[in-house]
Amino acid sequence: GKKRSSRVQSHTGELTFWEVLIAASLAKMGATTITYPVLLVKTRLQAGTGDSAVSTFSALKQIVADEGPNAFYRGMGTKMTQTVFAAALMFVTKEEISKRVRSAVGTRRNNL
Repeated sequence: GKKRSSRVQSHTGELTFWEVLIAASLAKMGATTITYPVLLVKTRLQAGTGDSAVSTFSALKQIVADEGPNAFYRGMGTKMTQTVFAAALMFVTKEEISKRVRSAVGTRRNNL
């Protein structure tokens, strides 16, 4: 016989609260992992000695030479917690508001 899926399918085709929360969290984790080294270099350049001749590439080389490649992700845990929570909360809130607006508009149209 057919094995039943343990996934509960929404009859409206909309994502559930938990699906939105997980999708937003995973998306933000990926984005933060990719952009964190860039933000680190930008911050280091901005906090530098004011030597405008320092390029992004030379800053990258200097960080690797002085601190090793792991320096690009040092301290990322705190930033990850902050940004993932904020993004997940924002997306869940946006989706819930969208659902309620669509429902209210649909109800209003049906009553006309």
